Amino acid sequence: MDFRRSEFKELDETFVKIMSTIIPAKPAKELISTMEWLKECILYNVPHGKRNRGLAVVSTYRILAEQQAKTPTPQELELARVLAWTVEFLQSYFLVVDDMMDQSITRRGQPCWYKLENL
Repeated sequence: MDFRRSEFKELDETFVKIMSTIIPAKPAKELISTMEWLKECILYNVPHGKRNRGLAVVSTYRILAEQQAKTPTPQELELARVLAWTVEFLQSYFLVVDDMMDQSITRRGQPCWYKLENL
C-alpha cells in the first residue's frame, strides 16, 4: 500500500475515534436530538473532501520530526492526525458559510447543507 493510501486509511480511522469522542454512545436524554443533528451535520460536511489540508498537516509533522532526527511515535502521529481533522473541520465550516453567502446550490455533487430540509 502506498504512503498516501495508507495515510488516508489512518486518517479515516482517526475520524472514527474523533466521532466517538464528540458524539457519545448514550447521550443524556435532553441531548439526543442535538447529538443526532450534530452527527448528521459533521458526517454530511466534513469527511467527503480531498483532505489535502489534513494530509499536509501530517506530512509537515513528519518532515519537522525528520529535521530533528526523530522518528515520530504512533501516539505523536495520532495527535498529528487529530490536528489534521481540526483543519478539515475548519475548512468544512468555511465551505458551509461560503455556500450560504454565495447562495450555492450544491457542494461536492450534493445539495449544500443549508439547503437541506428539516435542519
